[in-house]
Amino acid sequence: VIIFARMAIIVHYVARKDTSSDIKCLSSFILSMMRAVTSAIGVILPLKRYSAKLQIFLFSRRKENVWLDEDDFSDISSIQAEDCVQIDDVWNVLKNQYLLYGGGNTLGVVDGDFGLRPVLSSPLIAALREKLPYALSNDRFWMKYSLLRDGASISSLYQQVGGSMYTIIAIESSDGYIFGSFTTQPWRMNPGYFGNRNSFLWRMVQSRHTPCTSLTEQAALESDIDIFPATGKNECFQFCSKDKLAVGGGKRIHVDRYGTKKLKNKFNGDDSLGLCIDRTLMIGTSTPCSTYMNPCLAGESSKDGSFAIANIEVWALTPCKTIGEAEQMESFTRM
Repeated sequence: VIIFARMAIIVHYVARKDTSSDIKCLSSFILSMMRAVTSAIGVILPLKRYSAKLQIFLFSRRKENVWLDEDDFSDISSIQAEDCVQIDDVWNVLKNQYLLYGGGNTLGVVDGDFGLRPVLSSPLIAALREKLPYALSNDRFWMKYSLLRDGASISSLYQQVGGSMYTIIAIESSDGYIFGSFTTQPWRMNPGYFGNRNSFLWRMVQSRHTPCTSLTEQAALESDIDIFPATGKNECFQFCSKDKLAVGGGKRIHVDRYGTKKLKNKFNGDDSLGLCIDRTLMIGTSTPCSTYMNPCLAGESSKDGSFAIANIEVWALTPCKTIGEAEQMESFTRM
């Protein structure tokens, strides 16, 4: 990357005297090669978060048609847009990264889906990938279900994700909080809990509505996540019925500065569910549970742990390169 950066600087100084289209084409080629190298870094080295930020920065420079100075490469994180970054501008960049630069090895996301703004952005995928079991860390993220794309039907959700062993649920609340789960057994109707302790709950630390002044700042926001692994205190990992889908359970043992509080609501009665989604897919709840010892994932201001769902996605993890190959592999696992 440094070598290509230096090459871009040299071409820039030449371009000050020679404004021919050949020089500009050469500069564009060098920047494209830099993007390709940083994409490779994101796959083969544990630098995925930095790689995602660098790719967003590089694309923003190309989008704005800015000729780079040497100082631009001294501290990438210090470069900001002239105005406050709007979320739609950020998603235009993320759309380009998904469709042209691999999108963190994603399947099932097409051009039309970006009018819906997927919950999982490229920096967020890179951050989650670092927390997965090593055997899955290079798998592709396959969008199996999206509420905005496929409609609010829990039966449709079950039908589309039922054959997937490893899945990530990603929820965006109406307040802009992003959170979800990673689970390790196919979702299926069951009278009791199932799954195993390789699962976890996760959340983005700050709301996506947090103002950002640059694309790199937005990438940093999307990359900052908390992980809540299984504690081993119980085996309440996954629950699936016609009325709700839940991850984590057990009696509430969370203690705050006001003492232990026991939460009752229409979703879970006396029990505490780490993450619960109502059959309407419009509302849910998140409360501290002994399975993962998590806080409320939907933000501090959430009353009784409840939240309104703006969008929900379920992503499967697959080693396959195409959807056709992935579907064929899942057909064998269902037998």
